[in-house]
This record gives sequence, C-alpha cells and structure tokens, in this order.
Amino acid sequence: MIDRDDHCWEAALDGELTDEVRAHLASCTGCSRVVDRVLSATMAIQSEIPPPPPGLDVRVLATLERERSDALELERARRPRRGLPRVPALRVRSLGAPARHALAVGITAAAVLIAALVITRPSGLVAGSSRSAVPITPLSAQCSGGSRIVVAGAWYGAEATEFAKTLGRFQEQTGIQVIYAYDTHSIATVLASLVKSGCAPDVALLPQPGTMDDFVRAGELQPLAPIVGDLVRRNYTPAWEQLGSVGGKLYGVWFKGAAKSMIWYRPSAFRRAGIAHPPRTWAQLLADARRLRAVGIQPFAIGGATGWTLTDWFENVYLATAGPVRYQELADNRLKWTDPSVTRALRVLAEIFGNRSLSGPLSVAARTTFAESVDQVFGRHPTAAMVFEGDFVRSYLPASLPSGGARFFDFPAPAPTATPALEVGGDVAVLFTKRPGAERLIRFLATPAAGQIWARDGGFISPNRNLPLGDYPDPLSRKLAQRLVDAATVRFGLSDQEPTAFGSDPYQGMWLLFQRFLADPRDIGGLTRELEAGATAAAACVKAVGGDC
Repeated sequence: MIDRDDHCWEAALDGELTDEVRAHLASCTGCSRVVDRVLSATMAIQSEIPPPPPGLDVRVLATLERERSDALELERARRPRRGLPRVPALRVRSLGAPARHALAVGITAAAVLIAALVITRPSGLVAGSSRSAVPITPLSAQCSGGSRIVVAGAWYGAEATEFAKTLGRFQEQTGIQVIYAYDTHSIATVLASLVKSGCAPDVALLPQPGTMDDFVRAGELQPLAPIVGDLVRRNYTPAWEQLGSVGGKLYGVWFKGAAKSMIWYRPSAFRRAGIAHPPRTWAQLLADARRLRAVGIQPFAIGGATGWTLTDWFENVYLATAGPVRYQELADNRLKWTDPSVTRALRVLAEIFGNRSLSGPLSVAARTTFAESVDQVFGRHPTAAMVFEGDFVRSYLPASLPSGGARFFDFPAPAPTATPALEVGGDVAVLFTKRPGAERLIRFLATPAAGQIWARDGGFISPNRNLPLGDYPDPLSRKLAQRLVDAATVRFGLSDQEPTAFGSDPYQGMWLLFQRFLADPRDIGGLTRELEAGATAAAACVKAVGGDC
C-alpha cells in the first residue's frame, strides 16, 4: 500500500511505474493535478520559445539533449526521495535562441515521457474484460491517426475514470481501440493549437457550445446529420438538438448535461420558519427569506470567492425577467449590456446581493467557495437555509445527510404566468475527423447505453430522454434527470457562450465584475457600461484574430 507520506507523482517521475502507482494515479485527483501542472508549465515555457533559426544543426540539438538527459539523471540520483524536486532557477528569456530551442527539446521530451509512461494509465476494466481498458493521457501528448481513436475532454480524476468506463463499453462492443486525452485548464486553446498543427483528436467533448461554434466557423468539424441525425431525433428533445446545431445544421451530440436553474434548500430550516411550500415567484422568495431571517437563520449562502457562481445568479435572473429571446440576443452580442432589460435584472439581483441580512456578511460571502456554500447549508453545522446552483450540488452533499435532507425548487419566475426556461450546461461531442471508428463512436454516444454506466455510479445526468430513470441511483438524481429532459426551452450559460477573456476569466470580464457587484451593487449604470465595454472588446478580438480571446 502507498504510504500517505509518499508522493505518488514523484515515484512515477522517478520511473517507479508499478501497478500500485498507476492505480493510485488513476484515482487520486491531487496527483493528477500535480501532473497537469507539470505539463501546463511545459506548455507555458514552450510558448515563449521561438522556432529555431534556419539551418540550425539538428545534430547539435541532439548532443545538447543527451547532455541534458545525463545531467537530469545525475540530479535525480542525488535528489532526496521526499518533498518537492529541486529545480534549478532558470531565466528562459535570458537564453539565446539556439539554447532556448535546445531547452524546449529537452522539456518536450520529458513531457512526452511523462505522458507516455506515467499519465497514460488504465482507468479500470468494464465487465471484467481486458479489452475495455482505456488509457487516460494529457491531450497535449496525443495525436489522431494512430491505431486508436483519440477522444478529448475536460474531465480528469474520478470523472475521467467514469468516462473511460463508457469508452471501455464501446471498445468491448466494437473492438475499436480508444484513448481518452484530457485538458483541465483551457481545452479550447489546446484544441485550436492541435487543429492548427494537423493533430486534432478524432472526437472531442466540449464544455462550451461557443467553442463548437468557433470550430464550425473555421470549417474544422464534420456535420453529423448524415451520421447520427436519426439517433438525435429519436433520443433528444428538439431543444437539445437545437443546442447541438450551428446555422441549422447538426454538429454536436450532448452526452452530459446539467440543469442550473434551481435553488437548493434545507427542509428543516423551512419548517422552523413556518414555510410550508417552496416559493414560485421572486416576491415569494424574498418574503420567505425574510421569514428565515426573523427566526435567526441566514437565508442564503453565497459562494462569492469564484465569479462563476455570481454570473450564474445573474443569468438565471435575466432569463426569468427578460425571457429566452433577449437572453440569447445578449449572449450573441446582438443586445447591448446597457439595455434596460439588463438594468432591470441587476436591480432584481441587488435585492439579495445588496441586503446583507439575506446574503450574509460580505466578509464571509466574498471568500466563500462554491463547495463551502453548499456546506453552509447542508454540512454538520449549517448556518444558512438556501444555496443557488445547478444539479451538480448533488455531488457536494455530505454522505451523512439523511434522505430528504436536501431538496430544490425551480428558480423563481417574476410572475406565476411567466414561461419557464431552464439554464443548462454540459458537454457536447463533436467530430474532427472522418475515420469510420470515430463516426461509430459518435453514434454510440447518442444512445442511452452510453450514459448508463456513469449514471448508475452517480454524479452524472444525461439529456438523452431514453436513458431509463431507473438507471440513476436515487430519487433525487432521477428527479434531476427528468427535469433536464422535460425542459421545453433551454439556454446554455451566457458566460460560457462568451469569449473566454470576457466570460470565464477569473481576473477580468464577467467573473471579476460580478464579484465587484456583490461587494457594492449600487452603481448599476457603471457596471453595465463596463460589461458592454468588455463584451465589445472581446468580440473585436475574436474577429481580429479569427479565434478565441
């Protein structure tokens, strides 16, 4: 057994690739993240290194590489077995171009070695057959065109293992070998680089439909109607088929989904405040929040430490107040952020964000992570009654929570007669190559059988309406799945449809601006002007560079 004090990733880097180490890497999120960061650092250094000057002798580079490898081997032999590896300080920019390129060769070789020998590991076997073992590897280390179909995605750790089980079932049924390649930081950027170099994966699971749109506009994706159109019409509602289409043509199959228009609550807190039924309108929500406050319970737990939870708040308020048409116009930059509908939604949201008796002290909300906000409602020592977020809250509930200890209600509409619309998230499968095995995989991902294994294990909701509800492990999961497939009108997260620099950057754009709004929601006019300036700049950047910004 691996000792808790041992670093599994360090043992792997030292070449100790035992079955025990491989199994630990497959299940340990911490060690996977360490390896991810090594590869990210590799890519960051490589990005600063220009191509070698014309005529640079490759034999010189080979000699430098051998000398570097010998030095690394000596350093590794001297290095203590515990703690972080000692890495000499190095200023890349101070090196000349030939030396920098030689360094790149060395670093790349090390990264490829790690990818090929360390991170590539079996995810486990399905149905006891060795044929279904699917290797898991970083996306930057893979290129399509080999004997295996390369499938790219953003899942790692336990989620990567679950998805590999799905791919393992496909291998068993077809005999087509598959490899899963992941990127957890910026899969859109890495994919764009691989496509440009002629090394795109065969299939990719994209977490943002905007990324799918970009690749369609660039002419890089294969249209799917001739391949899987019949299965999509049979297994998905028109709303999900539309989400997988660009310009009226099908390019994506939704494998994993998430409903994000709900508020989770602790029933015992509602009972204590005398609340018999969950609220249906915004006015009822505020009234119930005041009743909770009156009996000494903080109504809401706000996870303001990361901006994405706050943009999700706004997106649901805007969807409920402005409707799905204007919502999509705002996402597509056909409606300005200074439009009165945006101002109205921000004023509604300020009724909670700007009332510390409802949202809690700013000093707490501003440093509370999403996971901590769930714990504040459902943990051992709860302090709040409600937390807003998607169905993935289910995965953060404590195992000790009794049955019925967590429930949810639809995000309140401005009025009972308002047409309900659901904000969703998820991962859409797209096809980069025309390889027959990749086309068969796309068809498989559109079937109910593809989602069964992960659904039974928990932590997964499928938009496929023909996946039996009985395959989900508990009543709460079944209710979440039913809600996802029954929604007549769905809209993807607005911030996920925006260019990365504006929609999902922790240090700028929507995430940062809504954190400022949580801190001081009084200057709504100034906020809308800043949002419009950011959206305009990001759109101009995308147009100028012909890609994501």
